Amino acid sequence: MTTMEKVINARRRLLIDYPFFGKLSLRLKIIETTKLPFKTMGTNGKDLAYDPTYVENMSKTVKGRKLLITTIAHEVLHVAFMHPFRMRGRNFELWNVACDYAINGILRDAGLELPEGVLYDSRFAKMSAEAIYDVLLDEQRQQQQEEQEQNGEGENDVEENGSSDETDDGDGSGEGDTGDETDSRSSSGSDESEDEDGDNDETEGKDANDGNTGEDDRGSSDVDGVDDGETQGTTGVSEAGDQETGQTNIDPAEFGAVYPPDEDVDLEEAEKEVKGNIAQTVSMGYGNLPGYLKDVVDEILDPKLPWTVLLREFLDTNAANDYSYDIPNPDYMQRGLIVPSLMSDELPDIALVLDSSMSVWGYMDEFCSEASGVLSQFQTTALVMMCDTAIREPKEYSVPQDLPIKWTKTGGGGTSFKPPFDYIEKEGFEPKCLIYFTDLNGRFPEEEPPYPVLWVVPEQYRYDYTGKEKEVPFGEVIVL
Repeated sequence: MTTMEKVINARRRLLIDYPFFGKLSLRLKIIETTKLPFKTMGTNGKDLAYDPTYVENMSKTVKGRKLLITTIAHEVLHVAFMHPFRMRGRNFELWNVACDYAINGILRDAGLELPEGVLYDSRFAKMSAEAIYDVLLDEQRQQQQEEQEQNGEGENDVEENGSSDETDDGDGSGEGDTGDETDSRSSSGSDESEDEDGDNDETEGKDANDGNTGEDDRGSSDVDGVDDGETQGTTGVSEAGDQETGQTNIDPAEFGAVYPPDEDVDLEEAEKEVKGNIAQTVSMGYGNLPGYLKDVVDEILDPKLPWTVLLREFLDTNAANDYSYDIPNPDYMQRGLIVPSLMSDELPDIALVLDSSMSVWGYMDEFCSEASGVLSQFQTTALVMMCDTAIREPKEYSVPQDLPIKWTKTGGGGTSFKPPFDYIEKEGFEPKCLIYFTDLNGRFPEEEPPYPVLWVVPEQYRYDYTGKEKEVPFGEVIVL
């Protein structure tokens, strides 16, 4: 039996035992390649790519074959949560760690076999990958700063490297030691018996597909129009490994990974397609979801990310991230990983406006504190101003040195959103983007500015007196 057939059989088993995961897995094209930036299995949102040596080794034992089924479900959840499309320039390895923490608890609740040392931490339950990423990054920076201070190196810029060294005590949770885990899956062990999950799955494959053999499945396209054909060493996979990451491994837990989609993929359309597939799967008789999945599906179809995560994403799209392999992280080199260091996370000049209306004074401390926390991850100059009907107290902040953002109770009258845009144009300030904290009650400029605008609004002011969402003539709106 070829490795392609073994993957197809594992997917059939997943379809039988876990129909929701199995049905979604049919949307992914199976690709065999040795050019992955990791040596396990991964997805870019469209493909299910695997390394043949990994599949061959996993197929030698009963436990390994069960883990292969789980790994496919693992990749399905990465796609369901659109992790390949939400990377947005983040560090590859740290993003993979955060994504694993976000989904492995779901697999555990489903009763799927999990490998030793799997990335799981109860404190990350029901958190988005973006929020987990920020926690891990903050912990990493704090640890590196403490080490620098202990070594007398002062407070230099802290690099964004690889994954967090956090572990979870007592039950094998957290990142753990991946060495034993890799050994357990790369050797056949003493459990060589064949069962319904193994190399004698030819019969099982026929039953699961009404008589079709594994070879027929591989070449077929009759299941929801999905082509399961084998494509060896595709260009997209090769580029993800050799050009995009330059790393030997972005899958530190050896449990499958995500890698970027092709450059020509429309991320917004790709996310819509994934949500459509999930909605269709639920509606086609696969909607009798167990309890642990109902909340998951609701979260995927209608995600409610913290506003700070959305703010970070907005800034990320405008940042110039500069990664370097010249000085790899020595901690990861010892593990055989070449991880790029974030030499700078530079963000061109930005503008931040605080509505000085009394209606938002009660939210101002929260906004300034949390916005300062997000901005502290960048190097930039921020023009901060307060405004009601006129500009008050404009000040340029060198970020992160001058943080946190400070405000005073000034103004408090009516609101016009026009003065900040006029002031920016008059002063010749050229922001990459503008963030406006307001209740959205005011007069807007007649013309859209030549830079992106993000309106941050306290939830109670998001709607007008009729219960309808307040409209803005340009920009995006997120809710505090």
